[in-house]
Amino acid sequence: MPTTLTNNPEETQALAATLATSLKGGDIILLYGDLGSGKTCFVQGLAKALGVTETVRSPSFTFVWEHRLPSLQCTMYHFDLYRLHYGDDLTPIGLSDVWGEPMTITVVEWADRLGEYMPEHFIQIDFEYLRDSKRKITIQKK
Repeated sequence: MPTTLTNNPEETQALAATLATSLKGGDIILLYGDLGSGKTCFVQGLAKALGVTETVRSPSFTFVWEHRLPSLQCTMYHFDLYRLHYGDDLTPIGLSDVWGEPMTITVVEWADRLGEYMPEHFIQIDFEYLRDSKRKITIQKK
């Protein structure tokens, strides 16, 4: 997917819904961007498109939310690494236990905090706040 400009949260969530149509178990999505750049809004659109019915919010204080995806018969794990520091041990939060597993889709906000702890294959999404509700979102498969 090329770089996309969105004008409001609804467009950001619609872009996420488009990506959701191509996701499968084992996929890892790494989100990069400053506070307020649209990461959680994107995850909300992604989760809704994947069939999550409960409210999706940033797991900044719990590190992870788990959402069942009945349509894909798997689980989406939504991690938020905001409170971690570069190079912190990620073992206690369970990230390595779920990412890349065939029955999971893993989404990581603040992926820059992973340091050298990177998966082999992933979808990288970069968010840039432009002004008002406008965002620049770049999606790359790596």
